[in-house]
Amino acid sequence: MTSILCKRVRINIKGTQVVIGLSCLKEYTTVKWISRQLINKTWRIYGERISIDYLIINGSKVQSPEAKIQISKGHKQEIRVHVKAHQKGLDEYYENVCSRLKIPIVPRLKDALKDHTDNELNLSGLALSSEDVPVLRFLLARKGPLDNLDLSANLLDDDAIIKLLTDMRCPRHVDLRSNLLTGKCLKHIFKIGQGRLSSLRVSYNKIESTSKHVISDLSALCTSLEVLDLEEH
Repeated sequence: MTSILCKRVRINIKGTQVVIGLSCLKEYTTVKWISRQLINKTWRIYGERISIDYLIINGSKVQSPEAKIQISKGHKQEIRVHVKAHQKGLDEYYENVCSRLKIPIVPRLKDALKDHTDNELNLSGLALSSEDVPVLRFLLARKGPLDNLDLSANLLDDDAIIKLLTDMRCPRHVDLRSNLLTGKCLKHIFKIGQGRLSSLRVSYNKIESTSKHVISDLSALCTSLEVLDLEEH
């Protein structure tokens, strides 16, 4: 019976040192083989596409792709990797997240993710609901700081919006029109938007039960707010 040999490799993923285990049927392998395995695993597990400059074995740099590395049992060696991260498109990252979370890909969402700018994300009219929050949290974290976030014309409720905005730096312009929101989420939005939120559009929701003076008091918490759209024309 062929024994499987394992080797643990230290690698930096987005500023965090992680250990990735590799399994091999041979006592010796190459830098090229280890690099290929690490590239596949970091994408599959962490959603990061990397390129590898070189390996560091017991403190010495090894760069030649064909250099042989012994991975037999009892052979002590520390393997670290010097990498460069290459960010994939948001639509490709979405596919990766769905694979990791074991959820189906929604074609309309994937298509929307192909068309975005660095500071803007438009996910309007995609029938997004609380069930989509787990994958949306990954996407918003990946996207980074935004100036404009459009989640209008969806099926998002208070808890969904609170979870999404808690994970990110509040965008300057947020469009939440035509969702399932009540006054519950307003206090949270105004609080996290302090000093940054410039416009908030929440018309065509279920906020009419919240009195005007309460809304006025809440909006006073966010001194940067210039536009608050609550009207339903």
